[in-house]
Amino acid sequence: MQKAVRIHPKDNVAVALMPLKKDETFTFGDTTVTLKEDIEQGHKFSLCDIPANTNIIKYGTVIGHTVKDVAEGMHVHVENIKTNLGDLLEYTYEPESLEQPAPEGGHSTALSAKTAMSASAMRSGLSRPSAASTASFSGLSVNPSR
Repeated sequence: MQKAVRIHPKDNVAVALMPLKKDETFTFGDTTVTLKEDIEQGHKFSLCDIPANTNIIKYGTVIGHTVKDVAEGMHVHVENIKTNLGDLLEYTYEPESLEQPAPEGGHSTALSAKTAMSASAMRSGLSRPSAASTASFSGLSVNPSR
């Protein structure tokens, strides 16, 4: 059973798929790392020494940066990393629209992933509601003030 995963070859962190113990060793391609501390399930650990103010790469993309030096095999978490979003109050994720299959006897709908993400963000309080207090799509009405 796989205990940890490096999601993308460019990643400088891996993710624990179960609780991991100090001194366990993992190999991902040509990278071998020995843990310097216990790592909780779902948490990241460094695959190399990562100096302060260096980008953290996960999914092959930057997810933040270190705020202090992180040694190989150490826990990578809020104590030693910070998002690169800075003080942004709003973040938009704009993937391509998703074509939805028509339900049996119904009409085909094209749900914009951007619209779905915006409505979801508003419901969870992740973004400020616009002047329109209600978003509606595919017959579903969302009120962000709830």
